[in-house]
Amino acid sequence: GLLLPLGYHPNQHSIVGVHLFRDRDTFPIPYTHIYGVTLISALRLGLEHTLRDRLFKHFLKMPLYEDMAPWNIVLMGPIVDYIDYDTRDVTFNKVIPQAYQVMTVLMNYKRTVEDFKRCGSKSSTVYGLPYVSDCVGSNVDRSLSCPDLKLPVPCADGTCHSDYISCLRSITNQAEELQAQQQSRSESADQALSSQVDAHNTAVVDSNLIAAMKSVVGQFNDRTVTSRSYEDFFKDV
Repeated sequence: GLLLPLGYHPNQHSIVGVHLFRDRDTFPIPYTHIYGVTLISALRLGLEHTLRDRLFKHFLKMPLYEDMAPWNIVLMGPIVDYIDYDTRDVTFNKVIPQAYQVMTVLMNYKRTVEDFKRCGSKSSTVYGLPYVSDCVGSNVDRSLSCPDLKLPVPCADGTCHSDYISCLRSITNQAEELQAQQQSRSESADQALSSQVDAHNTAVVDSNLIAAMKSVVGQFNDRTVTSRSYEDFFKDV
């Protein structure tokens, strides 16, 4: 039979494509097969409290995914499941216990950056979460968009970074490279100027030497030089 792309289905003698487009970057999410009802629909319709409690217990047992909003959770009979197409292959159970420590790192690092007088405004991110994009909002191209949550921070270096610390390091490295290039150009210009001066001085010396030699030759031709007067001649010169 005909193998259809994801999100396309036969319907009344035709092929129908069903997709959602993610709001932050228009990423297409194909609807393949629907096996349940979204949790948000069931909750808004109203659930009997014992059923709600049971589903909540199942929800707590689920792996931790990136976008566990209620529209990405579906009721699969007596349990719940995660259906977000583009994030369902990655879980965060191992890293979530470090969340508070990571936020502490970002907070304390920011304090020191502030004392160095190097902390500017906050850079704009998709969700505006605290600490992640602090200090690096100055001089960022407003057209720079960073929808990828792995690299959510717009940076003044023209790229997206995972956090403001990464951005600060990149900006500093760029400044050092620019300074090194300027110094190299300055040294090259100095060397070129020195070469021109040396060439000019050499030309002047050569010109003076030629003039002196011509003078000597002229005087030599004007005299009758004998062996007795030879020494006196060059003494005069």
